[in-house]
Amino acid sequence: MKKMKKLSLYIFLVLMFCNVGFAEIIRLEKCHDSDDDSFNYSDYDNKYMVIDLDKKTSTTVTIRSDSYLKRHREGMDKAIEENPDLLLVTFNKTSIHEEKIIYSDDNIIKTKSVVQSGHMIVNHESSIDLKNYIVDKSQNLLNTATINEYVFYSQDKCYHK
Repeated sequence: MKKMKKLSLYIFLVLMFCNVGFAEIIRLEKCHDSDDDSFNYSDYDNKYMVIDLDKKTSTTVTIRSDSYLKRHREGMDKAIEENPDLLLVTFNKTSIHEEKIIYSDDNIIKTKSVVQSGHMIVNHESSIDLKNYIVDKSQNLLNTATINEYVFYSQDKCYHK
């Protein structure tokens, strides 16, 4: 009976630690516009994705360079000078955007999120090609006050870590 208890304890401990080793996290590094040959260090310090298949989330982390933020600020100042009614767009040095995984298999992951801020509703959708590490993204912006709608598409190339 004592041997059986020890054996049960050993099996329990082995099974408990086995689960930790199977967390499915995919990390894609140095994501950049697919039209560019490589990662643009003048715009970004880093841009990467963390895809957690267990939690069903995809998180994009963008860390902009100081030179990019300076160029953006100067451009916005000039644009507002020319058009004082222009809506001010600002960027933080670091932005984090999370989307829910709505589909995944060995080849592709589909994600989606909806963010509402004031009169703006932004619908984000992404398709991540796990064989070539290409991320197709679309953003659909709806201004509920004016009923104006804008759609943006982009494609990033990333590198698997």
